[in-house]
Amino acid sequence: MNISTTALDTNKAVGKWTPPRYMVLYDCTPLAGTAVLRAFGHAASSRASVFIAGLLVPDPASASPAPDLQDELDALVRTGKRAGLEVTAEIVMPPTMEAIADRADAEDVTHVICMHPPHALHEVFTKRGILLTLRD
Repeated sequence: MNISTTALDTNKAVGKWTPPRYMVLYDCTPLAGTAVLRAFGHAASSRASVFIAGLLVPDPASASPAPDLQDELDALVRTGKRAGLEVTAEIVMPPTMEAIADRADAEDVTHVICMHPPHALHEVFTKRGILLTLRD
């Protein structure tokens, strides 16, 4: 696993250091859960805050009912707060690349964490100067 610490020009005021703000994409899958836990670990070591973007992505191949996304987000926020982290979460609607990127802008996100980002998502965030960095 590797997370880049490269700073990008995010058009913020220069000269005053502010802690990173991580956005984690969460869709109730095991890989997304791993990304959240890794984000919590990185946030704890760098005094960062975490925003969890809940994504309602239907899985027609799954026969089992999907877990309730809001319940899962609430549980993740409680877990992060018990660990002493500043964590918020919200469902991003619609779950499109642009809506996710717009939410990242609104949350002042500096890094987006996703275990296996689709190429289109990487492209959207790169254009906005936000680094997408987590890898196995």
